[in-house]
Amino acid sequence: MDTMQMSSSAFDANMDQARASVFSVYYNERPSSLLSILQTEIELKPLLRLYLEQARQRVSLDGISLFWNNQQFHVGDTSKSYRLTVEWTIDDHEPVKLAYTSRHKFDNHKHQQLDWLQRQLHFPLRNALRYESMRQQARTDHLTNIGNRGAFDDHACRYMSQARRSRQNLAIVLLDLNDFKQVNDHYGHLMGDRVLQAAAECLQAAIRGSDLPFRFGGDEYAALLIDCCEEACLLVQQRITEQFDQHPLLTKLGISASIGAAMYSAADNIETWLARADEAMYEMKRNKKSLSA
Repeated sequence: MDTMQMSSSAFDANMDQARASVFSVYYNERPSSLLSILQTEIELKPLLRLYLEQARQRVSLDGISLFWNNQQFHVGDTSKSYRLTVEWTIDDHEPVKLAYTSRHKFDNHKHQQLDWLQRQLHFPLRNALRYESMRQQARTDHLTNIGNRGAFDDHACRYMSQARRSRQNLAIVLLDLNDFKQVNDHYGHLMGDRVLQAAAECLQAAIRGSDLPFRFGGDEYAALLIDCCEEACLLVQQRITEQFDQHPLLTKLGISASIGAAMYSAADNIETWLARADEAMYEMKRNKKSLSA
């Protein structure tokens, strides 16, 4: 069962019975029709768009925001004056909040309309949340709990397209652990896993909240730096080095990182952009080996 709590005001228990009766007849004529329409979408964002489109045919709405699992999804215009937030628990998922926005007030009749609409959304939304959970799990590196290469490709393509449209600065940082193979050879793979987790922690601690960390596999990592100029990119690289130098386990085992970065250019595709960062990273690795020799 789902539970709801209206934050703007509770439903009026003494609403006019005649109006409620008319409402019930009107909306119970076609619940299965709306449900079948909503069930045509399994992805979360398209489902919300479809739900808003269908809701607008029945009630005055401008936008919807969904808050779930520390994430936000927005459709339509969510900047209007009046806002109604609904708290909703669906099966064993994290609590969901739906925030409706409108240029008109939310009266009791509007509350009741939204209650009916949301009951039609229950099962399609449950299925979409399950699908989104599986999709995110497939895009997560389970050892380090940061994004994997598939997640990087998805995010990189989206932010590259956004950077081309808005001329927003975008940078990529690649890093590769130095002497990681020696850890596996001398201390075993369990210690190797701890080193890989520690490296992910250092990367996350060095980047900003708006940036995105990834593990490509093995001992290779990346970060997308969103709206980041060259100076800020250099600072991030310095912070990564500092985090490695200050980490007890990594310093004890003598693990450092070779780092390379590249600013995004409109002439880049994802392969050329990665190649430039990769070349910068291996130039640093070659220099370290030369200095060591």
